[in-house]
Amino acid sequence: MNPHVEVKPHAIAEATVVYVVCFGPESLDVAPAAGFEPDQATRIIRGSGLAALVIDLPASYLCGDEATKRLEDLAWVTRRALRHEELMRIAMEQGPILPMTFGTVFASDASLLRRLDETS
Repeated sequence: MNPHVEVKPHAIAEATVVYVVCFGPESLDVAPAAGFEPDQATRIIRGSGLAALVIDLPASYLCGDEATKRLEDLAWVTRRALRHEELMRIAMEQGPILPMTFGTVFASDASLLRRLDETS
């Protein structure tokens, strides 16, 4: 999210973001797995000949006062970074992937697909 745009707390609580783990060939077919929390699941977004392994997260997971406290907690961040790596390894079992940096997010599926269209 743009740090220069004022976002109302209730808007953050209701919004979701698309966290990208990695990209792979369009044939990438990873079964849904747990995301960072038990109530989160991975899914695949396909477009422009590629597939993205993603997790839908509430924006409040990464934005706001509580998120700032969590992101300053090394143990909290480490567990999620390790899960990010585990998910990449699961995808790699099917073939080559393009890993994304921990913390790569898009505002929506549409914004991710637009970016894929721009780069293909």
